[in-house]
Amino acid sequence: MTLIENDWLRSLPEQTQAKLLKAIKYKHYQSEQLIHRKGDAAEGLYCVINGAVKVYSITQQGHEFVFTHLQPGHWFGEVAILDGGTRTHDAAAVADTTLALIPMSIIGQLCNDDPSLYQSLVSILCAHCRMAFNAVDNMLVHTNEQRLASILLQTAQQQATQQLQLSQENLGKQVGISRQSINKILQKWQRRGWINLLYRKVCIVDVNAIQACLRGDF
Repeated sequence: MTLIENDWLRSLPEQTQAKLLKAIKYKHYQSEQLIHRKGDAAEGLYCVINGAVKVYSITQQGHEFVFTHLQPGHWFGEVAILDGGTRTHDAAAVADTTLALIPMSIIGQLCNDDPSLYQSLVSILCAHCRMAFNAVDNMLVHTNEQRLASILLQTAQQQATQQLQLSQENLGKQVGISRQSINKILQKWQRRGWINLLYRKVCIVDVNAIQACLRGDF
């Protein structure tokens, strides 16, 4: 993905786009490398260029609970920019990942020059709020299989492919169950012909069946 093609950037005035692109710094992370901890001071606004980022928290029992995976094109870190506070969650690379970073000082100055940039940051925040509400709904209302189906379908849409780069361990952290339980569901779905399992990949074969599972029809 190139930033010139990014929908959020393209929605901004051309002059603001140019200033943001000029200010961007690129940062590279290895798989599972920490990007920031909850409570850290904010460096700025990030965009995923390639790879993926998991946003997560550690429970009191020491377990990792993944809220979401951010795919290429997704911006994050807007909360600390809008309220001047610290990071709200932990974030780490899921695979070898490149991020674009707009430093705090630069984006703060640009917000003063172009107040419409604040509204654009709020649009990112609103999108993340919707993702959080969906995650809460999934946890409270849906079964484990429905939550897994939802994650597979969302990831397929984000990655624009049905061959998904997802490990069973990370799927378990997103669904909120063990890797062994995830494996049992995936093996059942593979026997039914809904998916194929490869190394650290899930290939969706029958989208209609996964959608029906999400609706509770199976």
